Amino acid sequence: MEDIYESSLRAAIVRLLVFTALAAALVAADRRFGVVAQVRGHAATATEAVFDAAALPAGFGQWLYGAYLDREELLRRNAQLRRANVLLRAQMPRHEFLEKENRRLRRLLLDAGGGPSITLFAELAPVNLSRSAEQKIILSRGRADNVFPGQLALDAFGVVGQVTAAGLRKSTVTLLTDSSHSVPVQVARNGLQAVVYGGGVRGALSVPHLSQQADIKEGDLLVTSGLGRRFPAGHPVARVVSVLSDDRENTLAVAAAPVAQLDYLKEVVLLHRATVDPPPAAGDSP
Repeated sequence: MEDIYESSLRAAIVRLLVFTALAAALVAADRRFGVVAQVRGHAATATEAVFDAAALPAGFGQWLYGAYLDREELLRRNAQLRRANVLLRAQMPRHEFLEKENRRLRRLLLDAGGGPSITLFAELAPVNLSRSAEQKIILSRGRADNVFPGQLALDAFGVVGQVTAAGLRKSTVTLLTDSSHSVPVQVARNGLQAVVYGGGVRGALSVPHLSQQADIKEGDLLVTSGLGRRFPAGHPVARVVSVLSDDRENTLAVAAAPVAQLDYLKEVVLLHRATVDPPPAAGDSP
C-alpha cells in the first residue's frame, strides 16, 4: 500500500517539475520572443470567425427586419402617391371647368364695356317656361337689384335681348329672336343701317326692307347702331347667313343668326349706360 502511495507521489512531483519547467520556458520565450502574445493573437483571430458565425443569424434577422420596414415604407408612400394622383385627376376636370368659366366671365364683363356704364350679372332662375314663352328667360334679379325694363341683356358673344318686365326679385328678358323684338343695327363692315327682327324661333332672325343695291352679304357681322337710344352702339347682334334677291319687290331677303349662345345661357350681363334713358320708377308697370 505504501509502495503505491510513494509511486503516485513521485509521479505527481515529476509532473509538477515538468510543468514548472515548461512554464519557466514559456515565460523566458515570451519575454524574449513574445510567443504568448502571438499565440493570443492567433487565438483571438480564430475566435473572431466563431463570433462572426454566431452573430450571423442575428445580423440576418436585423437585415430582414430592416428590409421589411423599407418595403412597408415604400408601399405606404406608394399608396399615398396613388391616392394623391387619383385626387388630382379627379379635381383636374373641375379646375379646367373653373378656368374656362373664369375666362368666359372675364370676356362677358369685358364685352359689356364701351363707355360709361353699370353692369350687373344675373343668373337664370331655375324655372320652366311654357312653350308659348320659349323666347323669354327668367332672371334671378329684379327691381331690388336695380333691374328695370329696357335694359340690354348680353352674353359673352353678343346681344341676348332686353328686359321687358321687372318684379321685385325676378325679371323677364325677351330674346331678340322673339317675333315682337327688333334691334336697330349696322353692318360692321361698312356701316349700312338696318333693323333686325326676331323670327319667332331661336336661331332665326331677318333683316327686311333692304333694297337690292344694299351692300350686305353672307358672313357680315351686324352690331347695334345706337339709333333710338334704346341699345348702346357696337354690341354684336347677328351674322348674316343668306342673302336672296326678290326681283318682284326689288328687295333683298336677308336671313341672320344670333351670335349670342341662346341655348346655353347660364347668366347674362344687364347693361345700363349713362346714354340710355333712366330706369322707370319702381311703381311703374313695364
